[in-house]
Parts: sequence; C-alpha cells; structure tokens
Amino acid sequence: MPADELEDFVIVKSDGWPTYHFACVVDDAMMNVSHVLRGQEHLMNTPKHIALQEALGFATPRYAHLPVIFNMDGSKMSKRDKEKAIARGEQPPEIDVHDFRAAGYLPEALINFVSLLGWSPGGDVEQLTIEETITRFEVASIGRGNARFDREKLLAFNTDWAARLGEDRLLEALKDYLRVSGSPMAGAADDQLRWVLRSCAGFRTFRDVENKAGFLFVDDAAIRYDEKAVKKVLAKGDGQGYAMLERLAPLLQTVEPWDAATLEKTLEDVCQQQDVKLGAVAQPLRVAISGGTVSPGIHETLEMLGRERTLRRVKSALANRETV
Repeated sequence: MPADELEDFVIVKSDGWPTYHFACVVDDAMMNVSHVLRGQEHLMNTPKHIALQEALGFATPRYAHLPVIFNMDGSKMSKRDKEKAIARGEQPPEIDVHDFRAAGYLPEALINFVSLLGWSPGGDVEQLTIEETITRFEVASIGRGNARFDREKLLAFNTDWAARLGEDRLLEALKDYLRVSGSPMAGAADDQLRWVLRSCAGFRTFRDVENKAGFLFVDDAAIRYDEKAVKKVLAKGDGQGYAMLERLAPLLQTVEPWDAATLEKTLEDVCQQQDVKLGAVAQPLRVAISGGTVSPGIHETLEMLGRERTLRRVKSALANRETV
C-alpha cells in the first residue's frame, strides 16, 4: 500500500498511553515474533504496522489473515456474546478458552475442533492429535470462506475423544476440570474418580460426569430433591415410591456383604416378591440417594455410597416426604 494512501494514525494518546497499533508492534518485536496469523478484519491494520516496524528498525513478521469465525446464526463470534446473553437473562455461551475448560471439554477435542475451522487436512480425516495437526498443517491450506462454530459438532468431537483416551489421561483431565469448576468431587481420591469415569462411560463432557455422579461426594444433609423427580417417582400413585423405600430400608440394613452383586440380588428378590419391574425399586432408591433420576448403575452406586450413607439418605427422604 503506497504511503500516501495511509492516513495519519495515533500511536500514543494524550495521556501517554500507547494505542493498539504501537503496542502490538513493540510487543511483537520484543518477543521476537516471526509469524502473525490473525483475523481478516486486521487486514487494513497490517500496512500501518509494517510502516511502524520500518520506522523503528524492527523486523517485519510474516503475516497471514484468517477467515472470521461465525456463530451458527451467521453472527460474528465475539467475546461480547457472553455479555449479550447475560443481558437477555440467558446462560452465557463458552467463548474464552477457560470457559470451555470449566465446562468440562477436553483440550484434545477443543484443539482438534478449532484447528478445523477454516482449514482441512484433506480427505475425510477429522480427528487429529496435536502432533498430527502440527505435521499436516499448512497456512496455504486455509480456506477463504468464513467458518461456523458448530457447538453440536464440538460436543460430538469431545464425546469421541473421551471414548478414545486412556483412563490415566482422562483422570488427569478430570482432575483439572474439578480444580476450576468448584466441584465437591475435587477432594475425591484417584481410585474413586477412576470408578466414576468407568461408571459414566459414554459421557459427553466432564460436566455430565459431575451431574451424574457428583451427589456421591456431597454431605448427606446437603442433598436437594428435584421437585419433578419427587412427584414422578416418590409421590406418584399415593406415594408408591415412598412405600417402596419403607420396604427397602430394613432389607438394606441386613445386606451382607455390602457389594454390587449382593445388592443386585436383594433388589431382584424384591422385584419378584412385589411383582414389579426393577424401575419400581431402583428409581425410588435413586431419587432418595441422589435427589434426582440420574445416577450410575444403582447397584454399583449403592456400593460406592456405603450402607450408612445410603440408609441415612433413604431415611431423610422418608422423613421429609411432606416438604421435598
């Protein structure tokens, strides 16, 4: 771009604070940045930055300008999307890297997904490790069209990566998620977390894991009952669920040994004696111990929770039947 086509632009404000143009040029030079890949909306900034570099005697990095990333509705993806959602009273979307970390996404899945926004390794290949992406990536292969941030596809990527990774790596990633999510599971031992990962196999994100098994790690008195679950399972049919809990409480007191196999046999016997399906027995127990209708396998969950805590929660559900 000819110099006479560049307008005079401010590099330092009247209060002495540098503008973006000046600051980023100096910052890049001080950090020995060799390549700058940024959004195409910066295309007209680049001649200004090159002029500053020449004036200051700095080397000029290699520049590439990338397609813009859009939301699925066609709007430009922006950090301000969170503020707009909050103003509308909606759950803010994940935008910053930390947002996805705290939402329970795997780094492998997020990097894999983002690398394919506007770039393709060719063929039908989609799932790539970081090492494979580094080997295959070429700036020349970046497309010119704007990309769409398909969150459903990201969720599918994360589900696939969760099924693909080994237990040791999943444990490491789960513990990282727990550190930033404020979860009561953060204090759990590694063997407990390994059990949780195995019992929640097929999960989409670590947040799903917490929603399914997090109740195991909260104080018994802290269990909060979902009103819909209570009405659907415990109070339905003049309190059939509560009646089942009353039958189960003394039986659970005598189960020996307290393990998944024995508990399974005990519940099966109840089903036969009462001529009901397993759901009529397992679901009231599930609501009593978790507060909702979702948990890992009921027999394994009861084993993990232990006899005393199971009975404590069953008795609490019965004692609060008028208020829950």
